[in-house]
Amino acid sequence: MAGVGNKFAPLPPILLNKKKGEPYKPKTPEDAGGGKNPFARQLAHGEKDVRDATFRALGKWLGARSDVDMLDMKKIWKGLFYAMWHADGWDVQEELAEEIGGLIHKLKHRVALMYAGVFFITSRREWVGIDRHRMDKYLRLVRRFTSHVFRYCADRDWAEGVVGDVGEMFVRSALIPTGRGDQGVVDVGLRLHLAEVFVTELR
Repeated sequence: MAGVGNKFAPLPPILLNKKKGEPYKPKTPEDAGGGKNPFARQLAHGEKDVRDATFRALGKWLGARSDVDMLDMKKIWKGLFYAMWHADGWDVQEELAEEIGGLIHKLKHRVALMYAGVFFITSRREWVGIDRHRMDKYLRLVRRFTSHVFRYCADRDWAEGVVGDVGEMFVRSALIPTGRGDQGVVDVGLRLHLAEVFVTELR
């Protein structure tokens, strides 16, 4: 398979902890123990009901935290990127894009900034691996996510501190990244799309 499937290391299959006909109960980091974060594999599962149940559990887990380890957030976004990869059909993709973007409103400020920043970091690094058959869904995800980031600011009355933090996040994670891991990243298409939708979604 071309694209993301070749860029990501293969994820080992997970054993479903459910009986036939029962809803899937996702594992959480507390269940896993040892500091491991099991969300990525479950979000990337081939079955939609597993991905949906895991996303709901992820929302509760992130919403209860005032801070998240950066490595954990990167693993989570690896899984979310895969979840969108698996999403088939316009309605399913639209719903997932809205859910992923809308999660930011349930998070504490520090976690919300990290959630948004790592979304753009992940998107930049994986953009070149998205094939033409899947590009539209990721373009839509970027637009929906950006819209929710602006709504996040609006819900806080465009407070100077919030806007400053969000602006810095956009610059450092998406528009003018300067991290050590940014060298060689081919992300012109993403940044051009973000520039195109930025003003439109801000209105």
